[in-house]
Amino acid sequence: HVSQTENLLGDLKRRRCELAFCSFAPAEKDVAFVPVLELPFVVAMPAGDPLTACEAVEPEQLRDRALVFNAEPVYSSLIQRIFDYYHITTIVRGSSNEDSVLLRMVADGMGLLISTDHPQMHTDGTVLRPLRQEVFHRYIYLAYLPDAPHTNAAGEVISFAKEHALKEEGLQPKACDRA
Repeated sequence: HVSQTENLLGDLKRRRCELAFCSFAPAEKDVAFVPVLELPFVVAMPAGDPLTACEAVEPEQLRDRALVFNAEPVYSSLIQRIFDYYHITTIVRGSSNEDSVLLRMVADGMGLLISTDHPQMHTDGTVLRPLRQEVFHRYIYLAYLPDAPHTNAAGEVISFAKEHALKEEGLQPKACDRA
């Protein structure tokens, strides 16, 4: 199984593209990563779940709740780290690497899904609530090869991204590597 980030970085290194928007890949020492977007964590739940009454969900409210997990290790390991940090044992009832399948599991009452908020997460039959925690963060990065020649347009995008880069906070792969 190859992740979307691996595919994008493979295309970048084969020079099929000059830029990629993807997750941070610590093993890619020849690729520069600039944080450009933070994706907040949300809890997806079926429409009738008691947590829908909450404005936001505290990690403690997820104790003893069944979950469905994204099968991609980069996502499932980060979500597991959140639960481990709060000393919550996970009860995983299902997994998939497709958001639509995971959200169908949620709508069918199989378990809650912790993910980042993005357009595919907004579906009928599920309700999203922010996960209230400030320890873990998920960023999207502009990736490029700093030693490769770039078109003027790509160079402008890189310059803009570097000038407006987000300040990384909390625990997530790149911040952990700097510690």
